Amino acid sequence: MGVNPNTGQLEDRQAFILDEMAARVNQVKADGFDGVAFDNVDAWQNNTGRTITSDTQLQFDTQLANIAHNAGLTVALKNDTDQICVQGSGSTCGASPPPRRTW
Repeated sequence: MGVNPNTGQLEDRQAFILDEMAARVNQVKADGFDGVAFDNVDAWQNNTGRTITSDTQLQFDTQLANIAHNAGLTVALKNDTDQICVQGSGSTCGASPPPRRTW
């Protein structure tokens, strides 16, 4: 496991975490909920002991959103408003520079 020096991506560990999150999202769906909220998805702004770039965080956030959407759930990503905007709002949500991706 490690960080790919070309992308800053946490490769094996990230895949494991996403697999675990997919299992949890599937349980949320099975329990009859219609949405899920992922909290504290702002590791790129915190001292985690790992090199996590804003691009890597955005990729991870996108993968989480896709997991929820693929399960037919609505999704909220909390605590990373510097990167995430409400689609169609025209707002940059305080990000500088403006985010490149919306949901």
